[in-house]
Amino acid sequence: MTRPWRIEFEGAYYHVLSRGNERCGIFADDIDCISFLEILGKITRRFEVEIYAYILLDNHYHLLLKTNKPNLSRAMQWFGTGAFPIFCNIQSRMGEAPAHPSK
Repeated sequence: MTRPWRIEFEGAYYHVLSRGNERCGIFADDIDCISFLEILGKITRRFEVEIYAYILLDNHYHLLLKTNKPNLSRAMQWFGTGAFPIFCNIQSRMGEAPAHPSK
C-alpha cells in the first residue's frame, strides 16, 4: 500500500520525526550533533523553513518546523538524499541513515 500524499501549504507547522535504520544510533557524540545542526541550518536557508524546536536523541530526532513555502517534501528529500548521507559518510557510518520518510 502506498503512503498517502502529504498535505503541504505555505505557513504550515509540522512535527518531523526520523529514526536510524533498525533504531541504530545516528549521533555518537556532540560533534555529530553539531554537524547535523549545521546541515539543518542549510535547510532553513535553502528552503525557507523555520525551526521552532528540536531534540536530537541517540537514534532519532524530532523537529518542530514551519514552512514558508509548500515545500516540506522537497526539503526533507534534499536532506535525506543529499545532506544526511554526507553526514553519515563523514561520520563513517554509512547505512545508518533514517529508516523511513519523515513523518
